[in-house]
Amino acid sequence: MDTKTTMQLQRVEKGGKPAIRLVVRNASAELRVLLDTLGILPVCDIANCREIICSTPAELDAARNPLLARVVGKADPNGIIELR
Repeated sequence: MDTKTTMQLQRVEKGGKPAIRLVVRNASAELRVLLDTLGILPVCDIANCREIICSTPAELDAARNPLLARVVGKADPNGIIELR
């Protein structure tokens, strides 16, 4: 079972307008505290998965930028980025 902590950005719509869904999977207890403060909240039907849907570039920057220091390497072909 792969339990690496990962982040992924996905294109979605919110209110009929383009948006970005930021998804974090398999976060440690320490990282979950940070995610809570960033508004990246648990998805109720998927264990250890958190998300936020950002409607503006500023919202995305506010959620994503604090996580960039934890990035390990580059995104894989599916756009999944490993976090420490």
